[in-house]
Amino acid sequence: MPFAIFASYSTGGNNRLRAKLHDFCTVLADRVQSKSGRSIAACKIFLDAESIRFGGKWRDELAEAACKSEALLCLISPHYLQSDWCGQEFAVFSHRCGLWEKKANRKLPVASFIFPVNWESTTGLPLPPNLAEYQNRIGVATDRYPDAGLCEILNRRLTKDYTKLLEVLSDRIRNLLFHPGELPHHPGFGSWDEIPNELEIWRPYDFRWISAKAPTSTWDETALGLSLELVVQQIGGNLGCGGRRLAGGNALPSNLQRIGDRKLITVAIVEANQGLGNADLVQINATPTRSLALLLVDTQLTPGSQPMVPEKWVAVHFPDGSFAQAIADGRAVSTSLPEFAANLESLVAMTRRKCMATEVLLRVADAAIGEQARLDGVPVDQKPTLQGPGGSAR
Repeated sequence: MPFAIFASYSTGGNNRLRAKLHDFCTVLADRVQSKSGRSIAACKIFLDAESIRFGGKWRDELAEAACKSEALLCLISPHYLQSDWCGQEFAVFSHRCGLWEKKANRKLPVASFIFPVNWESTTGLPLPPNLAEYQNRIGVATDRYPDAGLCEILNRRLTKDYTKLLEVLSDRIRNLLFHPGELPHHPGFGSWDEIPNELEIWRPYDFRWISAKAPTSTWDETALGLSLELVVQQIGGNLGCGGRRLAGGNALPSNLQRIGDRKLITVAIVEANQGLGNADLVQINATPTRSLALLLVDTQLTPGSQPMVPEKWVAVHFPDGSFAQAIADGRAVSTSLPEFAANLESLVAMTRRKCMATEVLLRVADAAIGEQARLDGVPVDQKPTLQGPGGSAR
């Protein structure tokens, strides 16, 4: 039996938040069940941590649940907006909603099958337009909820706000469940990696990062004090740009192509003992790009010694290719763990400046087009030059 609701979320590994999220989903499922008159089994919520059977093929079971569940509950948080998985889950349901729009025998004249909820505050983070469209459609409004997020509403024990949101949300989902099978199933796909992240915001000179560490290495969680994701989020906030993890493996070639097409920056965070044995690094090095930055992290320093320089690492592992080009263009630095965050921020800032400086400046006669280009991050004003009428420099 398909799940009634597919809960899409990311807690960044915080088990305390996961427990609160589980409690909320349990209450919501109970409320929907009592209002819809369905059996308990027909009102189940898919939560990947516990809905996938022990020993099951988790990716296959997650894909099947996304393709067949009757509604999508998006529990929005900073981690959610950074998650490729959540963006892919949204893409599956968005495609299914498109199939519903073309459906000839619809039982509902108007319907929304996607329900975004502010789980944690995302103040200061851009909300993807396609997600904001669904959020506006729900129309849930309480005094404190939009900015604080539902999790904080629960922490403060603001019963009135919590109850109001729960009532509106359960009513909307109940209305859908009166018509089982209304949302068409997804026809299927060859691989989950083929699904695009539809919540990813592509802005020129934002950056995408990928890490290459030894399989047993835990340096980002221990020595840094914060997870690598949180460190990068803070750096992006400091620089006023977005930084997202770049999916490796089979999805890496197409992602690198999209990064190049959209004028984004690729930042490779590489442990110094990694090299040709890492398939992602081999792929990155083989992909021509002028926006690759390398941060070489030496985790095996002895007291008083200096980190391995990028030139030495490249000479050993990748003497030709994109990494060598990054060094030649001054887009590579090495770091010890205590200086990791400061050196990463400096590298990203420097690489963004270099990429912006090499853009061909355009003169746009139409003011409206010029303004839109500026909003898109495209330089449109020519730099003044010290030239006379004949073009010769003075």
